[in-house]
Amino acid sequence: MADISDPIQRAGIRLLSAAAIPIQTEIRRVLAVKIAVERFEALIIVQKYFRRWNSEIYLQNCIYSSTRIQAVFRGWLARDNLDDEHYCATQIQRIARGYLATMMVYEDLYNITVVQNLARMRIAMFKADYRLACVIRIQTIYRGYITRKAALQLVSAIRIQSFYRGSFAREA
Repeated sequence: MADISDPIQRAGIRLLSAAAIPIQTEIRRVLAVKIAVERFEALIIVQKYFRRWNSEIYLQNCIYSSTRIQAVFRGWLARDNLDDEHYCATQIQRIARGYLATMMVYEDLYNITVVQNLARMRIAMFKADYRLACVIRIQTIYRGYITRKAALQLVSAIRIQSFYRGSFAREA
């Protein structure tokens, strides 16, 4: 830039470099948002697998506890030779199966809620991306208009200068 002697060319280069900075900033911001969204989605996947693993461990503990309770109770019934052995065992099974069924329903409800949350988040992100694209488009059109207007003023100033210099040269 130092070797350009024409002031008009130097001004044009300065305008171009000044216009490149907002474009670079916007591109960097868009890339950063994209990376953040990818990281957020990766976090959601990790959370989903962890919650699933945690639920399975909890379910296995519940099944183990239920079967352990049943085994202890049946041993007591066998030792005491009670007449209502069958009734008590079926009651314990009914309660344990009801508990496990309730846990499965809660897990299904939780999974449905997670899927709904992800879907709503995805829809909101698509809407936000569309709005951002519209805003960027409007800004681009407006900046182009401002640039064309400034260029027209610059051309007008140059024309006035050339008329003035020409008349000054003719008088001299």
